[in-house]
Amino acid sequence: MADREGRDTLVFRKGYPATLRLSDGTIGTVTDQKPNAMRRKNKRCDVMVAGRAYLFTHSSSRKATALRDGVALAHMVRGRWSQRSTVTRKSLAATDALDECVLTVFHKVVTPGRTGAFDQVISDLSNI
Repeated sequence: MADREGRDTLVFRKGYPATLRLSDGTIGTVTDQKPNAMRRKNKRCDVMVAGRAYLFTHSSSRKATALRDGVALAHMVRGRWSQRSTVTRKSLAATDALDECVLTVFHKVVTPGRTGAFDQVISDLSNI
């Protein structure tokens, strides 16, 4: 947990699974990105819970798709500039309560969009 603007937020360590514990006692794992991932396709988030495999793949710096067992559940898009904290969601399939819980994790904690390899290199060089 990290404190940002007076509230607690979740912080994942890249490539290390975190435990997801639901109110009914169901336990799953959340892994955000591969360690040392440079390409956007490797900066995905995997969730395993109740025998289901969820995947959150980033297609641009603002867009992502949520899948359950290979079936697309929703597209999400993060706003630009002053609206960057706003995320819109377009549902693509029927969802149950567990799907909605995982989609909320994707929406609020992971957030759609990741930088590409070139942006990552420039960012890394600017931190030297």
